Amino acid sequence: LTLSQGNKMAEEIRCTWHSLRVIELFVEHLVMKYEDLAMYARRLSLYMKKRSDFTKASTIIYVQKTLRVMDAELEKKKEYRPVMQKIREYCKSFFMEVVSSLCFGQPKPPEPALICELLTLVFTEKDETKEFSYSDKIKTDRVPVIRSFLLQLLLEHNTDDVKRYLDDYISKSRHIIKDDQNLCLLCIQCLEDAIYKQYSQFSLQERIPHAQQLLHEGVDALREHPNPSLEENINLTYLEGVAKLRFAKFVVAELLHCQFEGKRKGYYTHEAQLFLQAAKGCCEDEIVNVEDAGPGIFLVKHIVRQYGMTFLMNLISDHSMEWVVPVHLRRSKEEQQETSDPFVIYNPIYGNIRTQLTDAVYGMEVENTLGKLTTKEAVPYMLALYQVVTLSHVHVDEVKMVKDEAKAEIDKFTKKRGFLNRQLMWAAQSLIQNTHCENLEPMLPTPRQNPQNRILADVIVHAAIVFNSKSALQILQPFVKMLNTPGDLKRAYLPTMPDDSLPEVRQAGGQFYECPRGHPYFVSECGQPMQEYSCPQCGSTIGGKDHILNPSNRVARTNDATQTGYCLGGPGQREALPTPERTLSPAACAILRALMHCSLIWASCNNETATEGL
Repeated sequence: LTLSQGNKMAEEIRCTWHSLRVIELFVEHLVMKYEDLAMYARRLSLYMKKRSDFTKASTIIYVQKTLRVMDAELEKKKEYRPVMQKIREYCKSFFMEVVSSLCFGQPKPPEPALICELLTLVFTEKDETKEFSYSDKIKTDRVPVIRSFLLQLLLEHNTDDVKRYLDDYISKSRHIIKDDQNLCLLCIQCLEDAIYKQYSQFSLQERIPHAQQLLHEGVDALREHPNPSLEENINLTYLEGVAKLRFAKFVVAELLHCQFEGKRKGYYTHEAQLFLQAAKGCCEDEIVNVEDAGPGIFLVKHIVRQYGMTFLMNLISDHSMEWVVPVHLRRSKEEQQETSDPFVIYNPIYGNIRTQLTDAVYGMEVENTLGKLTTKEAVPYMLALYQVVTLSHVHVDEVKMVKDEAKAEIDKFTKKRGFLNRQLMWAAQSLIQNTHCENLEPMLPTPRQNPQNRILADVIVHAAIVFNSKSALQILQPFVKMLNTPGDLKRAYLPTMPDDSLPEVRQAGGQFYECPRGHPYFVSECGQPMQEYSCPQCGSTIGGKDHILNPSNRVARTNDATQTGYCLGGPGQREALPTPERTLSPAACAILRALMHCSLIWASCNNETATEGL
C-alpha cells in the first residue's frame, strides 16, 4: 500500500484502515477506561466513513472538534468533574498518537494547511505558547518551548516548507523569549535527532564522510553568524549549523575511541585522518569557539560523558592529540600528574577531614589540627589518608610529597586515637607507607602510573575501606573474608558464581542417562527409553527398548554439581557482557562481581598467594 500512492483502490484501502485505526486508538485510550464515552467513538466513526485522509487539515480539525465537544459536555456532568483532569490527559495521549502515527506516518508529508493548524496548537492568540494539545483548557506558558514531539515529527520530513515554518516560528518567538535559550536548545536537539536518524543505520566508516561534510557546513554556518543573540539575528540556519557540528563531534569522539583503544585498527585510514584534521581545525577556530562555548568544549564534554575522564587523559597524553582540549583548558605536565579527588562527593565530613589532614602534613600540629575523631569518621579519615598521604607519591617534585616525619606523626596519631578497628588500622599503616599494593605494581601510585589504573586503585581502596569498616554486618561477611582471609572461602558458594542447571531441568520431566563412557543424554516425557541410538560422541549404544534401559547404560548423577569457590575462570574465558544468575539481574550481577573482584585484588595486592586455589 505504501508503494501504491497512485492506485485508487490502494488509496481507498489505506483510508479505510486509517478510519479503523483512529477508532481503535480512541477505544484504547478512553472507552476502555470510561465505557460511556463510546458514543463519541461512534461520532468519529460516522465522520471517518466520509473522510479519513490524515494528511489533510480538515480531518485532524474534526478530531480536535470532537474532543473539544466531549470535553465541554463531560464538564457539565457531576460524575465526571472529579476525573476531568485524567480524561484530558487520556484525550491528549490519544490526540498525540493520532498525529504521530496517522498524520506523519504516511508516505507523503502533511499538507501545508495541516502544518499551520498544528502550529496554532502551540501558539495562542496572545503569542503565548502552551503544551501541544487538543484543548484550550490546558494552561498556557510564556516560555516558548515546544514540550511535545511536534517539532521532531515535522523535522523528520525535513522539507524546505517545514524549515520555513520553523524559521517563522522562531522569529515569532523572538520577541517573547528575550534571553531564554530553552527554545534554541530544543530546536538544536530536534535538528540533531533528525540528522542522527538519517545515518543511524550506517557503520562508523560509512558515517565518516557524511560527518566531515556536515562539519564543514556547520563551521560555515557559524562563521556567517558569529555570536548571534536570541533577540536579534539568531535564525534556523545558525541552529542547524550547531546541530551539524554536534553530530560531527559525536562521530569524532567515537572514532578517537576506536583508534586509541585499539579495538578496531581498521579505522586508521586516510579518510579518517583527514576527518580528524578537519575536526582539529574546527576546535582551534577562534571564530566558532568563543570563551567557554563552541565545538571544542562540546567535544571534551562528550568524550568525558561517553568514555570517561581516564580515556581523555590517556588520549591527550599523546602530544598529537592535545588539540582535543581547548588551549585555555590545557594543563602543564606537572598539573597532569595531579590526581583528581573522586571522594569529594562522599559527604561534607570528608572534605573537612581532608583539609585538616592536608594542613597537618604540611607543617601544622597533627593533634591540634585533627582533634578528636570517632568511629563515625573512620571511613572519611581513611579516604583522606589515601588521597593526601598515599597519592602524594604521584608527584615528581619532592616538595609536594609527604615527608617521613609527617608520616610518623600521622601513624602515631592514628594508633593513639583508637577509632579504627583492627582491619582498618592495618590498612591505614599500609596506606601511610604506600605498601598497600606492593605485590601489584600497576596499582601503586607513581608519577608514571596509568590514569586508568589510578581510578581502579581508587575504587579498590574505597571498597576495602568501606567493607572493613562495616565488618560486623552479616551481609558483608563474604566481602570481608575475601579482603582478609580469602582462603577460608574455598569451600563456600561465592556470589554470582554459575550454578548447576541440571536439577532445574529435571523438574521439567524426563530423565538423564549416561552411555558406557559417561556421556550424558536425555529421554523426554516419561523418561523411559523406547529406542536405541548411537552416542554422538563415542558411538556406544544408548537408550533401550520397551521402557527397559540398555544394560551398559546407567542413570546419570542426581546431585547438584554447583562448584564452590571462584569458578568464573580467567578474563578471557568470561562473556564480555554480564549475564543474569538465578534471580539476579545482569546489572546486579555486574555490581556484585565488581565488588567481589575489588576485594580479591586488595587481598592479592598484600599477599600474592592469598587467592590461590580459591
